[in-house]
Amino acid sequence: MVTLDYRTTERVMVLNLPGQAQGTFRLRLPASPTRSGQFGPWHLADGIVPANGSAVTSEIHDAFAIRYRVL
Repeated sequence: MVTLDYRTTERVMVLNLPGQAQGTFRLRLPASPTRSGQFGPWHLADGIVPANGSAVTSEIHDAFAIRYRVL
């Protein structure tokens, strides 16, 4: 869980998994989000940096997706 301490629409989450690609996700939330009882739709990564320095392929990109909700 992450607290949203600032009112902004520019929120980015970076997911680092050891030995795997790094995924960057832009959180699509309003400046003052309201609580949600359900998870939102799936979102693919907005950016990916492969762990081994190789090029990003559609296969790698499709493997990184998130869902989130406001608690």
